[in-house]
Amino acid sequence: MSLLSLSGKLFCQGQYNKWYFGYKVALDFNFGSPVVIAGSVINANEGCASIADATGNLLFYTDGDSVWDKNNTHMPNGFGLLGNSTSTQSVLIVQQPGSNTNYYLFTAGPGTYAMGYHGIAYSVIDMTLNSGKGDVVVTGKNTLLLNSACEKLTAVKNCNGTYWVIVHQWNSDSFYAYLLTSAGVSAPVISHTGIVNSDNDGDAAIGYLKASPNGKKIASAIALSGNDSIGYVQLFDFNNFTGIISNPITIPYPNNGNSFGPYGVSFSPDNLKLYVSLSIISSFSASSILYQYDISSNNQATIIASQYIVNSSPTGTYYGSIQAAPDGKLYVAYPNNHSINVINNPNILGAGCNFVSNAVNLGSGSCALGLPNFVDAISPEPIKPVIVFHPACMGDTLDAGSGYSSYLWSPGGNTTRKIILNTPGTYTYSVTVSSPCGLAADTITVTVNAPVIDTTLQSQVICQDSNYYFYGTNLTTAGVYYHTLTSSLGCDSIIKLSLTVNPKETVSFTESPATGYVPLEVNFAYTGFISPSNAYFWTFGDGGSGIIENPIHIYNSDADTTFKVCLTVTYDICKSDTCQLVKVDVHSKITVPNVFTPNGDGINDEFIVRDTAIGTFNCVIFNRWGNKIYEWSDVKKGWDGKTENGGEAPDGTYYYIIRVVTLIR
Repeated sequence: MSLLSLSGKLFCQGQYNKWYFGYKVALDFNFGSPVVIAGSVINANEGCASIADATGNLLFYTDGDSVWDKNNTHMPNGFGLLGNSTSTQSVLIVQQPGSNTNYYLFTAGPGTYAMGYHGIAYSVIDMTLNSGKGDVVVTGKNTLLLNSACEKLTAVKNCNGTYWVIVHQWNSDSFYAYLLTSAGVSAPVISHTGIVNSDNDGDAAIGYLKASPNGKKIASAIALSGNDSIGYVQLFDFNNFTGIISNPITIPYPNNGNSFGPYGVSFSPDNLKLYVSLSIISSFSASSILYQYDISSNNQATIIASQYIVNSSPTGTYYGSIQAAPDGKLYVAYPNNHSINVINNPNILGAGCNFVSNAVNLGSGSCALGLPNFVDAISPEPIKPVIVFHPACMGDTLDAGSGYSSYLWSPGGNTTRKIILNTPGTYTYSVTVSSPCGLAADTITVTVNAPVIDTTLQSQVICQDSNYYFYGTNLTTAGVYYHTLTSSLGCDSIIKLSLTVNPKETVSFTESPATGYVPLEVNFAYTGFISPSNAYFWTFGDGGSGIIENPIHIYNSDADTTFKVCLTVTYDICKSDTCQLVKVDVHSKITVPNVFTPNGDGINDEFIVRDTAIGTFNCVIFNRWGNKIYEWSDVKKGWDGKTENGGEAPDGTYYYIIRVVTLIR
């Protein structure tokens, strides 16, 4: 049931149930799995397209140069079109909106490496002509749209039944999006984004351009070869309201000296995976790699890191186009073979996508690089609104954006595109919009500032010999200060500041003993200004520190060392400090770690004191407030990060006292 639902969403009209491609190949998807049908006369190395009616009955097919009717007969005027069967996406068939009989054939000529017209054109087929078998309308045949273009041609259906036909200009970073309506083809919307499609020999024109089924993403393969150094696939956002393409994400493929590059691209039916076929063609052999990417993050580094090799073709063979089918699967062209490959579960990441080589036998026909070029994006979804605002004053607005048929704001029930912010405070607003694609919503929290005087008194304390920067002035003297602040939004406030200056206090301490042998236990005693609000921070010169008023510290050293002991006393926000020296002579070496991670991963899980010469031993762990956390006396054991009552000690800095009697004298 899920497969039928998915297939129906992508190909509900049956228009894409007949595939004509390669060398005399035709497949019928009307019965679910593809079935070979006889009679095809097409010979297309690459670009081709076919179309059926709503019930899956063939209407016609084309290689971009010629058009054949449902009886495999050349249409009377179906020749001399400006596509080319050696162009990647030589042709695309789009039914004219509002018409049951007219179809537009958009054509893309080959790159500048080949002879002929290198641009985009269109012709119209009227199915009422030629006794109902259809023919190319003489008037307007080969109407030119873009003179110099890449071999890229795709389309996105809008919710209102119109289509965006999207191409890429050669030697440019420009996408052209032409809107096809019941009135015909509009002037293009041009988006300058991504890399310039250009190279030394014209091969950068090669490679597929595809849209995701929901019409929100565009993928472009840029195949470089010869003396070019790198190929790319670029992923873009597409706005089917405006036709704008933006936000490129680039996946590079270095050349490494071979003639190769990305060729086929296609999205999974759930829009969250991208498949890419990469060809490696040297003078000795050919091969391909089929990649899968998870694009759900919309983050370039994450997408590149998600690269999964679905399959590598045998030497001497390679992969071409990747095309979504009515059965919910992706089919992969297998040139010069009497079969094609399939990705059975394209929505599944990794091996679960289930690639099968030679999955469909093509009978007497043989596959080439191309598969039929269809409008994959026929299931458009509503575009989410984005509420636009700036730090707001009373009277400013929130804007949900244009292009929607209705708006509903909450709270308030307003039904306009914009709402006015009338009341100071912090509020959460949401807006629900409707379009032909359905409903979408956005929510935002905004603070509305009132343009009145702010009489709130701010307080700040600084220390003697320091200053406080207050709107361009360095203040050093206690007092009350004022400043009128005018924001860019016009919300004026008078800021009041009460500044207090605290005196600098005298700091001193004693140590006993001031010299001795390791392990040397030194008692430090603070002798300076005493206050309940004092905060102490000792650095003992050996990497250790303490936060109690009168700490005890044990010194160990590999060599005779003089340590600089410093004490910083913080009173309110003011700090005073002093330093003295402690001399330690070598007698025994004790190794104590300064960090451990008791997370159960088997690495550095315990705090262990090590010394081959320890006789008796005791260690006590304190937290930063001097509270005892844990104690042990077996030197072979350590601290596993738990308190004595078995609870987990929180992450942080802890202090310890180690008492050791060594065996070395």
